[in-house]
Amino acid sequence: MGGHSFFLLRSLNPQLLLGVDRDLQALDIAQEKLTGFKNQIKLIHLQFSQISKYCQENNIPKFHAVLLDLGVSSLQLDSSRGFSYRYNYPVDMRMDQSESMTALDLIMKSGEDELKEILFQGGENQFAKRLAHKIFQQKNEIKTTEDLSEIIRSAGPRKNAVKRMARTYQALRIAVNQEYSQLNEFLEGLPEIIQPEAVLLTIAYHSGEDRIIKKFQKRWKQQNQAKPSFSHVIKPSREERNKNPRSRSAKLRIIRFIS
Repeated sequence: MGGHSFFLLRSLNPQLLLGVDRDLQALDIAQEKLTGFKNQIKLIHLQFSQISKYCQENNIPKFHAVLLDLGVSSLQLDSSRGFSYRYNYPVDMRMDQSESMTALDLIMKSGEDELKEILFQGGENQFAKRLAHKIFQQKNEIKTTEDLSEIIRSAGPRKNAVKRMARTYQALRIAVNQEYSQLNEFLEGLPEIIQPEAVLLTIAYHSGEDRIIKKFQKRWKQQNQAKPSFSHVIKPSREERNKNPRSRSAKLRIIRFIS
């Protein structure tokens, strides 16, 4: 945690870097990593959708650049919070542990049609209907991620089980953390907190996030507010993918606002 911030602080030496995360553990790690820059950083525990409101209420100067690193972190995937099907833990998936609803709570309160919508919207899963039916029918048997994974395995061909599990876990995580609505709200309020000619850098890890970013990019371009700095999306090099396999799906977009 704090890797991007460390690079930006060392390379650009900004007067202020505001770091926002809803995960307190991630903030603690970033705070330790960035101790050499303590006079230039402000780290806050906050949903990033609330940044615009926070900045206006606290008289934070408008930003010259904004970096949005979306999705789930390796810290979270490897934690005991049930983000990954690779480990057997409670079905939690909350990025912010102060929030009340876990992924299991979401499963228990959702009807079959709601589950189907969650699985399709967040995971684009071709087995969404069958998965939703299976999970709904057997939800009282779910206590841990292994219980959930076994239901997912049984809902389709064995050869596609890993991809099916990954997409189902992704969809539940997105829903319980309200990731799409958070992203929409943040991008809606972004123009209010940036300087003329500011730069927005976004790193998305799946098509759902990237579609939302492209929607706003298209709107800003049509309104003559912003334009992409590159005509194409930037993806990790083979060397980077080999060093960090989890980066393989990352898509970097750079958008420059127009004064």
